[in-house]
Amino acid sequence: MLKYIFIAIFFTSCTIKQTPLNQNLEFALFKIVHDKKQSFLISKDIQNFAKKIKKEYNLTSYPNWNNFLINIGLKKRGLCWQLAYDLLNFLKPKYKDIDYYIAGANINSYFKEHNVLVLTCKKCKFNDGLLIDLWRNGGEVYFSTLDDDKDFTWKQRGSKR
Repeated sequence: MLKYIFIAIFFTSCTIKQTPLNQNLEFALFKIVHDKKQSFLISKDIQNFAKKIKKEYNLTSYPNWNNFLINIGLKKRGLCWQLAYDLLNFLKPKYKDIDYYIAGANINSYFKEHNVLVLTCKKCKFNDGLLIDLWRNGGEVYFSTLDDDKDFTWKQRGSKR
């Protein structure tokens, strides 16, 4: 029995916990919005939303364990794609000067697929975006440019949101 629990934990989609980049989210957002006040507000809203959602969904520090609990029905929400869309639905009505995309890595690979929200300046290319990942570190904000994320190769999923 213990063997099956270990296997379930090990293979429950997305990826393992990663350390956030040693970079300032507000500064990274400033490169997109080019406005100090707005980058501060967006950064603060993302951090506060992450804290709220971590508590509301009772996210674990090990995201694969969280997925396992969802997949066996002990939790209702907290998969990577749910967190990406929740953040999109929170930010989009407040910040209209940003373009929003959903990005996917390892698409159609059940145990490895991962999804995040990508923010770009208006009319900028997807590949120039900043990814925001609330799943990777169990509700803690991870952010990176698409090119700087060495764990995944990101692809745009659908059109601009």
